[in-house]
Amino acid sequence: MTVFFWSFSLLSASSGWADPPQAEPVTPLSITSKSMIARNIDRLVIFEGDVVLNKGEFALTADRLEVTLAPGDQGGGPSGKGDALFSDLSKGKDAISLIEAIGNVQVTQGNRHGKAERAIYDQKEEKVVLTGQPEVWEQDYRVSGRRMIFFLREQKNVVEDSKAVVYPK
Repeated sequence: MTVFFWSFSLLSASSGWADPPQAEPVTPLSITSKSMIARNIDRLVIFEGDVVLNKGEFALTADRLEVTLAPGDQGGGPSGKGDALFSDLSKGKDAISLIEAIGNVQVTQGNRHGKAERAIYDQKEEKVVLTGQPEVWEQDYRVSGRRMIFFLREQKNVVEDSKAVVYPK
């Protein structure tokens, strides 16, 4: 089993001009899988088999996870043998461009649960897109559709061809 850790944090707005810079709390992101392939030239790390991603209370499972890194140092790292890919990962959230989960995707955060065949997290746009019969449910409602888009920055959700079911208490 491959276990892989790196840290990144989501930026939050400062409360005012006069506030001194505060160190942002870093919540580590961990990924476990049966195998991991690092394709340095493509700036891609592929995790396959029983993939589990955890970050704080957020959990995602899938058959496959592809982490695409933003353009960065292509020099091959200090040893000249491709260490740059892992060095870039350790730099945190700025290194991650896209995370794509493929096959039997399950997501959990607190009381919310979801499933889809594919989930894509776009770091730059700060959005998550679920496709392939996506469905999300919480205590007293269930929403499904053709495609679900979660805009994290705006705390806005869009569901295409939606169907919502509310269970009265």
